[in-house]
Amino acid sequence: MSTAIRRLLALAGSGFLAFVVIVTGLAAKFWLLDLATFAWQYVVLAGIALTLTSFLMKSRLAIAVSLIGLLISLYPYLTTHTAQKADRCELRVVTANLFIEITSPPDRFLDFVREEQPDILVLQETPDAWQDPIRGLAMFGYESTRDLMAYDRVKVFSKLPIKSEGPVTDPSIGTEFHKRPIRLELGGWDRPLVLYAIHPETPRSIDQWRERNMHLSTMAKSASGDGVSSDVIVAGDWNTPSTSPFFNEALAAGGLADAGSGNPFITSRFSLKLYPYVFLGSTIDHVAVSGSLGVSNRRTGPMYGSNHLPVVVDIGRAKGSSNSSTSRPACGQQPRTGA
Repeated sequence: MSTAIRRLLALAGSGFLAFVVIVTGLAAKFWLLDLATFAWQYVVLAGIALTLTSFLMKSRLAIAVSLIGLLISLYPYLTTHTAQKADRCELRVVTANLFIEITSPPDRFLDFVREEQPDILVLQETPDAWQDPIRGLAMFGYESTRDLMAYDRVKVFSKLPIKSEGPVTDPSIGTEFHKRPIRLELGGWDRPLVLYAIHPETPRSIDQWRERNMHLSTMAKSASGDGVSSDVIVAGDWNTPSTSPFFNEALAAGGLADAGSGNPFITSRFSLKLYPYVFLGSTIDHVAVSGSLGVSNRRTGPMYGSNHLPVVVDIGRAKGSSNSSTSRPACGQQPRTGA
């Protein structure tokens, strides 16, 4: 019996190793393989279970193939470019996908915003009925256009002045996608500050996958140019997990770093049918920053009726940055001026 189990473990371990090698090597080329990265934390768990069982059964072949597969499965987590630590929190950014089909009133979300006091609030799938209640908080002096459909329901509220805003297009990458990255120039910062509010397509089909990838490439190319003379923040529902090669490609091309927690089991997107087991999901809501910025804290907020949790990121100057300043207000204390 034990011999048969060892053979099965060796077979399972070999299959696991082949799977992770194929996905990590070819996900950038094939849609279905990239979709596997949305549940990559469970692939890692499967590798841990196989490796431990192989050790218990003392199957050398199973141990070898399972352990190699497990190490390869950790590669996407180890190679993500993460932001430096900030000396102090100077700017709090919250991104939240409000879920266009939400049936709950906005009260819980409004309480969350009051408590967190974000300086910049980036929203996706903003329902018509939620825009005015958020504006009614009287926390934000500035907001992007009130025509929600202009940016496909991406909306920004800010305590910093919005000097300009608009969608980004780059014909050299492609224009065959309707959801555009939204670029906003913000004032009230000690350097020029550019915010990208993004919500690319969900890659449910190969065409939507290509559209998402063009969206990210367009954002990254534009952000790379801005990063020469400006601080850059990118926030939104990326519809891309941090384990996807397209996430790391966007970071590298844009000169950006992920503000993520580094914990693969802290998710932001889940199925409402599985609530309260919100850990059975994926992390596709991200904030990224350019090199001179750092992150002092990143966390998820509470449930409020959406199938996404809000993401809260505290940003400041990276430690040792030549642009470091100690005279700025702390997070949530930017002046509430404006219209």
